[in-house]
Amino acid sequence: MTKSKKVTYLLGTGTMRSAKVVDVSLADGTSRTLEGRFVIIATGSTPRTIPGFTPGGPIMTSDEVLMLSSIPARIAVIGGGAIGCEFASTFADLGARVTILEGLPKILPGLDVDLANVVVKSFKKKNIDIRTGVSVTGHTPNASGGTTVSFGDGESIEVDAVVVSVGRKPYSEGLGLEHTAVSVSERGFIDVDGYCQTGEPGVYAVGDIINTPQLAHVAYAEAIVAVKHLLGETVYPVMYDRVPWAIYCHPEVAWAGLSLTGRSINA
Repeated sequence: MTKSKKVTYLLGTGTMRSAKVVDVSLADGTSRTLEGRFVIIATGSTPRTIPGFTPGGPIMTSDEVLMLSSIPARIAVIGGGAIGCEFASTFADLGARVTILEGLPKILPGLDVDLANVVVKSFKKKNIDIRTGVSVTGHTPNASGGTTVSFGDGESIEVDAVVVSVGRKPYSEGLGLEHTAVSVSERGFIDVDGYCQTGEPGVYAVGDIINTPQLAHVAYAEAIVAVKHLLGETVYPVMYDRVPWAIYCHPEVAWAGLSLTGRSINA
């Protein structure tokens, strides 16, 4: 499809030399310099981690877990948000014994309580062990390749794998943004206006790199807004309060608009 649209695809790492000039270090060791009237930054996000749980061995984030060649028998999922519940549900359906460790009083914080209760009831039927209001303090690897996760007031569980699902952070470091007028928030998000344009005219940012719902269909909508705006076409900003949300666990959960709590959740 990209070929039919005359899109050139380069495998490499890009760094902004200036507002409209990007230096690209290609995977084959060569480099190229690209210059254009417009630049769209869509570098996405990376999984957040917690101290003492660097990915490796039995410790995984939502990225590494997708590379598993077999299903661990016992899994601890740290974080009871949307991503954590999706993985917990999937692994339980595949036969694993799953424990969710969540620091807040309940899983899926911010979700309408009636919806959250349906998920909790379903998880209990799957024998998913839900521990809420607990703080994970560390883990001790064992000789069999698993680890013992410590949490709460001296509690621990022995598992074969740990999935750290505590959200994602914007991938905004190392892009050369300091050579432009693009501003970045303290949390690492690129600041944009309603048309996804940054403080540097002609430079746009869409998707997880900006502080909007981290959903694929939101990024797609933002891309449409950015492209139409840079082309000078009539376009209206994304209405984020009307974005449909979904959590792909069993049962699946979907909603749009504000819940009774008046909040929206961010995976």
